Amino acid sequence: MSDAEITDIQKLCNEIGRIMYEGDPAVQAMGITLDYIAPGAAGMSMRVRDDMTNMLGYGHGGFTFALADSVGGYACNSRNRKAVAQVAQINYLAPTKAGDVLRAVGREAWLGKTYGMYDISVTNQDGVRIAEFRSQCHNLKGRVIESLPCIDQDVSA
Repeated sequence: MSDAEITDIQKLCNEIGRIMYEGDPAVQAMGITLDYIAPGAAGMSMRVRDDMTNMLGYGHGGFTFALADSVGGYACNSRNRKAVAQVAQINYLAPTKAGDVLRAVGREAWLGKTYGMYDISVTNQDGVRIAEFRSQCHNLKGRVIESLPCIDQDVSA
């Protein structure tokens, strides 16, 4: 693959990410930002607000889950093929608090014809590992953005 093809693929991913983000009120409401998107990968950030804490004063785990799940969603749709999560698991490793900036980065661990696996790591502003998340996405028919081409990868199953 030439440098020009790689650049074109990244431009296509950026456009897919931009259009997905513009149509995603849930991530916008939580203050999640899209830091990057690439074929089979994505990164997003979120500041833990006071209204995202639980009765013990820690960041509510549901918001950490939502951040990681969002990264999985953007990564699995980054090739412009529609996909939805069908299984997700999170392991919480450390608590968060109001003011923490969480960064989640995800990558495609495996992609087949009917589903893909995505691994997402969540860290805070100090690099402390907050959570590890695995998502299995079911591939649907069609494109996320019909007017744009898909970024294909050979699939084995």
